[in-house]
Amino acid sequence: MESHNTPFSRSPESELLNKKIDLVEEKLDIVEQGQGVRQDVRRELYVIISKWGSIFSILLALIGYFGIEKYVNWKIDQVTVNKYKEITEEQTLFMKRVALQFQLKEIQNKTDKKKYEFEDAKTLVKEAKETGDKELIKDCLDELFRITFLLGKYESMENLRKEYEDENELFKPRTWANIAIANMYLYGESKNEPSRQVALNACRESLKQFPSYGEPQAVKLIIAMIDNSRATTGTSRSAIQSSALQLVTDIVEDVNSKTQQATAYETYNRLVKYQNNAVLKKYINMLFELYPEQMRAMEDIYYEYSNKLIGNS
Repeated sequence: MESHNTPFSRSPESELLNKKIDLVEEKLDIVEQGQGVRQDVRRELYVIISKWGSIFSILLALIGYFGIEKYVNWKIDQVTVNKYKEITEEQTLFMKRVALQFQLKEIQNKTDKKKYEFEDAKTLVKEAKETGDKELIKDCLDELFRITFLLGKYESMENLRKEYEDENELFKPRTWANIAIANMYLYGESKNEPSRQVALNACRESLKQFPSYGEPQAVKLIIAMIDNSRATTGTSRSAIQSSALQLVTDIVEDVNSKTQQATAYETYNRLVKYQNNAVLKKYINMLFELYPEQMRAMEDIYYEYSNKLIGNS
């Protein structure tokens, strides 16, 4: 039993009140949050006792111990109801999060099978935001952008990012990478300078969270080759090529690092995916022409790492 550290803990009246409170406490043992309820009740009672102090005996004479016990029982009922309401609300929110996680998994499985549920994914983001669960919101946003990207709706990616601008800080590295790839493609296709800026900014955001991520590195290399092909002076072209050389060298320089191997693998994997793309293939070929030694090293790392992945599967 807890000690009652109050100015009245040694008075006969308070000892009797303590006993009565203790009897009520025994009735609360079956309540999961009972300990918190008991503490709330006892705390409030001692505030009352401290407040009235010298006329406590008069208060007892007027309402009697029965009145105090009645107050205790009423207060316990009131606090218990509030606690139950809080617990119920928490349980309801928890069950909603679990249900949304199951729905997300179903949508992800459909996406993997190339069945894209864009509207369902968008509804899921809305419902996830209502829960306030940041990790769930991250996962739902990532899936929405993944579906948009896989549907080839590249023009919609930036509009979608602006629509969820308040949640941009919740974007995952892959979310930003998909935005970068989509806008890189638009830049290569239409020479749209804003698309270039969006792509490079998305690369920065992705790499800020995941510095060894290869996908945004591939985007940066392709954009460099697009810029190189459009450079109007030899000086600017030389600066672009020098910067790209440094980047591709950084990617392959430490072949003994598992992190660096993963970076090189992801970078090369993204590049080879676009080798036959009508818009981007010439820029991929340009990389191999300008930096044959570094690209061969990246290719070797790619195949070595691929074999490791197969061996671990």
